[in-house]
Amino acid sequence: MIEKIVKDFRISNLEFYYEGNHNKTYKGLINGEQVQIRVSKNNIVDHKNEIIFLKNEFNNKIIYIDEFFMIRKWIDGKILDNNSLDTLKKIKHSLEKQWVLKIPNISSFRPSIMDDIVLSHGDLRKKNIIVSEDNNIFLIDFEWINYNTKYFDLAHLFLYCSFKVSDIVSVFEVEKKKLRREIKIVKKFNKKWLKSNN
Repeated sequence: MIEKIVKDFRISNLEFYYEGNHNKTYKGLINGEQVQIRVSKNNIVDHKNEIIFLKNEFNNKIIYIDEFFMIRKWIDGKILDNNSLDTLKKIKHSLEKQWVLKIPNISSFRPSIMDDIVLSHGDLRKKNIIVSEDNNIFLIDFEWINYNTKYFDLAHLFLYCSFKVSDIVSVFEVEKKKLRREIKIVKKFNKKWLKSNN
């Protein structure tokens, strides 16, 4: 499969970069510009929401996307490796720009939850938060993007990015009780999801 994409888009210097549960990621060059090539390994993820989102919001960075492949301009940086308040504030800035977007045809994860609904990233983990050399924050991998309570993203910052509950509450100005409740829900959801998809 990768061979056809490499040929069709005239990708040179292809090299393997990373493998996750659902995708393999490669680096390569198109016309001398570094790109990311993401190849789906399975059909567990429905990429419909991601495709709609990326075509709406990152059209200038996306070279090609469908349910199997994505080619986008490369983002230089490293994965999140600290949990400082300054970093959390920068993540807040990135999230709040995304949370307010109203994009037609993106589905809701839990439509019965009517509290604090936002356009949620849905999978905030260290590997999906890139810190550039000049300390800017870039969110990547929007496979699970959907409308959901903002506490879903905040629970991920605690569970998978090592931020303290007290810092999340303070920086995002949210209710600690709601965050604690969502952390329990996300833990159960992810445990159940892993069990059913492994």
